[in-house]
Amino acid sequence: MPTKDPRQSYITIKQSPSEPFLEFIDRLRGVVENQTEDQELQQRLILEVAQSNASDVCKRIILGLPVSSPPTLDLLIETCTKQVIMDPDEQWKWSGPRGQIAA
Repeated sequence: MPTKDPRQSYITIKQSPSEPFLEFIDRLRGVVENQTEDQELQQRLILEVAQSNASDVCKRIILGLPVSSPPTLDLLIETCTKQVIMDPDEQWKWSGPRGQIAA
């Protein structure tokens, strides 16, 4: 997806609080692809900047991913999209399973 200003730095691309994560990734990808031809480098840059410049909600989600293996861009997209679809204000107030009967 081309950007209006091909000289815009990919480092300046940030996800706004109300922006869906996938739209942020699409904007970021467009700028990175305009500035870098190496596809492997593109993927690494997109992943790194996506983690650094995601909204606060998505950053919390990303930080909650298992550290046993590095996250992939697909995992970030899937996780942030699923989590943010839930009420973003309520997901951080979760205090445990609901609907269980205490013994």
